[in-house]
Amino acid sequence: MMKAYLLTVFSGEHAAGNPAGVVVLDDWLDTVTLQQLARHLAQPVTTFVVYDESHGGSQYSVRWFSQQAEINLCGHGSLAAAAVLLEFGEQAPGDAGTATEVDADADVEPEAEANTVTLTSEHGTVIVRRDGPRYHMTLPGWQPNRLPDLKRYLKQISLPVVDSFATRDLVLVAESPDVVRQFTPDMAVLAAIADYHAVILTAQDGSDGYVLRYFAPKIGIDEDIATGSAQCSLAPYWLEQLGRETLKVTQLSAQGGAFVVRQQGEGHISLQVEVRLVSVVQLP
Repeated sequence: MMKAYLLTVFSGEHAAGNPAGVVVLDDWLDTVTLQQLARHLAQPVTTFVVYDESHGGSQYSVRWFSQQAEINLCGHGSLAAAAVLLEFGEQAPGDAGTATEVDADADVEPEAEANTVTLTSEHGTVIVRRDGPRYHMTLPGWQPNRLPDLKRYLKQISLPVVDSFATRDLVLVAESPDVVRQFTPDMAVLAAIADYHAVILTAQDGSDGYVLRYFAPKIGIDEDIATGSAQCSLAPYWLEQLGRETLKVTQLSAQGGAFVVRQQGEGHISLQVEVRLVSVVQLP
């Protein structure tokens, strides 16, 4: 019988974090069944992982589902999956309690390798490392595109902004955290923006951080609680704007989310977060 792990990710002193479900499979099930399981678990996102025998070590194939649709990249779902694989007993066949074999010429220490999981999908690779009670996740950093068609979306949303750009997401930069906090979205308008995965509202927060809210109604998430993949869109912009290598991030959803984001080499960022196990349930 299959089981699912329910966890919260991006929790902190003043942030409840974002729930996620994780199911570790022996082999891939069909897409309809995966969607049904995600709907049954009723989490914002459910992550399914299968051990990747072709690569060995601690590499897994991954897919993410909301209750309505498959998602092309999910940060908090990836972190939840890594916690299950590294901390809660679900490991690759033959790997339980042992470090992965490491090439003698590799730069990675065996202990670090044993605390690292690589999740691969057709949308990119996510690497998660456990460091004590926290997890570090490496993600792609997306450069902003300033497209002329953004003006029509700004008129539809009716929000004064100081900047706007596009990545996978439509990003609107507000004047202050208060503007972000007080914004009342029209979900019908946001859901009609078909060209982008989500709409993100953000603002500078002091000299070393930023805030955000994340809206993705077209995939069944009106407002996400705490969104790791949003930092792929936001971190490169704010790291450049503020001239910092490390930033504190607060997601201003009702439950709240907390992150620390860093530049991680060319074209990548890293997040440092907490993950907490809530429960383990049996699936039908």
